[in-house]
Amino acid sequence: MFTVILVLVLFWFDNILLEGYVLTKKDDNGLQVLISENSPTKLENLDSDTINEMATKNRTMMWVPVDKSMYIQIQLGHKLNVEYDGILLESLPPIIANVESVKIASKHK
Repeated sequence: MFTVILVLVLFWFDNILLEGYVLTKKDDNGLQVLISENSPTKLENLDSDTINEMATKNRTMMWVPVDKSMYIQIQLGHKLNVEYDGILLESLPPIIANVESVKIASKHK
């Protein structure tokens, strides 16, 4: 049953589902989102170049580590929207609990 629902969600939204956390880093150019396929506990041992390389080679299921400070202004029931590498990412479903892990679907511009 779960597999069927997941397939229907993928078909309906035509998106790539990413489950995990969002790691953000502010720089002079604005907000940068780094995505890793490792669990957050392993991320701290990786440098940003390695994380970026991993993010570009595989866009299926990934861990997206979180910087919880980015959620300060996000209310329960709101969607999380971030942009990574020209792709708009949106949480699916909206955030309904304390933010520790969110499922993110890419939405093409």
